[in-house]
Amino acid sequence: MDKLKIDHFVREHPADGFPAFRSLTAIDTALIRQNVARALGLALIPDAGSLLEILGDRQKVLDRPNAEATGFDLKACLHSLGISPSDRVFINWHRFDEIDEMNVDDLSTYFASIWYPSSDDIDIFDGKYSWILSVRHDGVLSVLRLN
Repeated sequence: MDKLKIDHFVREHPADGFPAFRSLTAIDTALIRQNVARALGLALIPDAGSLLEILGDRQKVLDRPNAEATGFDLKACLHSLGISPSDRVFINWHRFDEIDEMNVDDLSTYFASIWYPSSDDIDIFDGKYSWILSVRHDGVLSVLRLN
């Protein structure tokens, strides 16, 4: 998690601590790339840029909701898509080389303090690798159901 986000959160929520998260190691992120590639049915593990391109080509862009909308609720969005996420989810910040793991309730509650419009393109998924929700920098959401 970017230190700037943590510092900003602490200034905005002085009574709360930043939600617990775990930044994954390079070995963990490589394993996740492998698992995502398998869930996509790929025989070979593509490089990170190609993996993102494949995801983008296969995802369905959602008309609504938009993550920039006032009152956006990540968990409600997932449930409206028929997705019941595990307690822990992964947040891909870049090219499947910067990934954090966090409690889905915390991510949903503090989403506006974690995802920054205009700068962040993220992918959210859990360890079942059965779905990926992408949130673009402009708040547009895309989903891909896997397996």
